[in-house]
Amino acid sequence: LFLAVDNALTLGTQPSNLTVGHALECQGKCRETAGCEHFTYWKRNGMCLLAAGGANLLRTSVEGSVAGPKVCKTPCDPVCEQKAAPEGFPAPTAMQSRRAWNGKQQPTNLQCWPRRPDGFPEPCPYQQVTVLEDTINKWPGRCENMRRVTDLGPNETCKMRCYSSALCGVWSVENVTAGVPVCWQALYGTNCYKGNFPPPMRAQRIMHGSVRMLMNAMEMLIKNLTKAFDTNDVGNNATLGAERCEFVCSSYLFCQYWQYSTKLGCLVEDPAAKEVAYPMVTDTWAMETDTADANSVKAGQYIQHTCNVGPRIPLPTDSSGTKPPAVVTHPSSEPATDMHYRDSARSEKGTVGSQSPSQSPFWWKLFMVVGIALCLASVAGGAYMAIVGHNKGARGVAGGSRKAGSLKRSQRAEHSCKSPSVGDMNKYGEPVAWQQGETVP
Repeated sequence: LFLAVDNALTLGTQPSNLTVGHALECQGKCRETAGCEHFTYWKRNGMCLLAAGGANLLRTSVEGSVAGPKVCKTPCDPVCEQKAAPEGFPAPTAMQSRRAWNGKQQPTNLQCWPRRPDGFPEPCPYQQVTVLEDTINKWPGRCENMRRVTDLGPNETCKMRCYSSALCGVWSVENVTAGVPVCWQALYGTNCYKGNFPPPMRAQRIMHGSVRMLMNAMEMLIKNLTKAFDTNDVGNNATLGAERCEFVCSSYLFCQYWQYSTKLGCLVEDPAAKEVAYPMVTDTWAMETDTADANSVKAGQYIQHTCNVGPRIPLPTDSSGTKPPAVVTHPSSEPATDMHYRDSARSEKGTVGSQSPSQSPFWWKLFMVVGIALCLASVAGGAYMAIVGHNKGARGVAGGSRKAGSLKRSQRAEHSCKSPSVGDMNKYGEPVAWQQGETVP
């Protein structure tokens, strides 16, 4: 399925009470309806909206929609073939920005990327994987915001899981957290050069498919980009910073904009964190020009991720004698699945299930000590009540129900001490996408 757009709708919808099972069925309804040229499918409730040819493509405020034309064309569609942003883009108004493009709409992320029948992105079968950074080549690979992978198959490596997952941009294996090799993966990772993550045994940043530049984004500051790393992480070297910033965006399928500022560091688009203007306009709420921050942007691009049809390029392999570390997916002494971490701005945040490890603050240690003490007290109290109930029962007092109630309370208290379930947070399938708030159907 080509040319479907995530988290968008076609404004100008016709009255419709259709409810269908998936995006392809909604698209079929559009083909069967006179005057319909575009559709919008809502995965949460199956609602199918139809629109005429003059409809405009807009971002939705609620995630979980797929919008597209009544017929998905091949990648030779004008939207995918236009080599660069047209003259006059971005324009002062949204309508002018749309009309500048051949398809009368600004290209969106993954618009020319292959999809599964339900609209979810699938791996590129041609230009499969390109290694952008590797710890073998002295890349630190200490990325934050990683998620632990706990369900690798018997013969599956952390690297191959990432290679086969279209939304995996970084993989890492480290043996500090649990004392045995553990697999971590991320959409793109942040602070990979001086992050709080333990030094990995092996890590890579990879790109699925390929990218093409649509527009140079120098000397302007696009609003609502997310900081990936600081200028200090590259020794205030603007050339090196720009190269590595481009790598970050290239490794993240949902990233269309990257900018390197000698003042602000590396900034990339992350739809899960902030929403960039669509279509892009020159208004001050969408971007800055002729300001100190804008003038500090020495490199930047508006890109599109593509999967060009062609010969199948084999997956990259390590040199002879280099083997990926063997991962223990279920070590005997696992760390807590909820771990404190710091984001790309180095500000403290709450706990996120199976996030990358960092040093626990004092309040967290105090909370753990108090929690354990309460658990022990509950168990002791339950045991005491059980003994009292037993003694009363022996004297003919009706204490059986009290004993059962005490045991139930004790069992609940003991259960609360266990680590919460991580759930199916791996493989970068739909459950993960929904939990991370990514812009996917």
